[in-house]
Amino acid sequence: MKCFIDFDGTLATDDGFINDENIKIIQERGNEFVLVTGRNVSQITKIFREYKISIPAIGGNGAFLLKKIG
Repeated sequence: MKCFIDFDGTLATDDGFINDENIKIIQERGNEFVLVTGRNVSQITKIFREYKISIPAIGGNGAFLLKKIG
């Protein structure tokens, strides 16, 4: 089963901070999650690299789908 997670204000705070517990869960169960956000490709890639997350993402308010990045 896939879990689709909104980024801003849900997974992360409004300023883009993800708490350690959420990062750990996503890293351990990465194939169960898909990030959904209005952010663009470069913003998503930066976040994933910063937090060492590698999951699929739907970005640009549904305009594109990214396979795992990280």
